[in-house]
Amino acid sequence: MVAEYANDVGATTIVIGAPTHGGLSVLMDASSSKELMRMANGNVLIINPAAPQPAAPSEAVARPAAAN
Repeated sequence: MVAEYANDVGATTIVIGAPTHGGLSVLMDASSSKELMRMANGNVLIINPAAPQPAAPSEAVARPAAAN
C-alpha cells in the first residue's frame, strides 16, 4: 500500500522507522521492510528512531580553553 502510493505520486524516497521492539515482531517488521524495498520504484531509507541524535550547532556548548 505504501509502495503503491509512493509509486503513484512519483516519490523518489520513502523514509520509515526501524523496529524498536524485540522478538518475533522484529522479524515481521524486517520482512515488511524488505517487501517495501522490493515493491518501491524509488529509494527506501530505514532509520532507527532510538539512535542518539547529534546536538544541533545552536545546542553545542563552547568551553573556553584552560589557562596554563
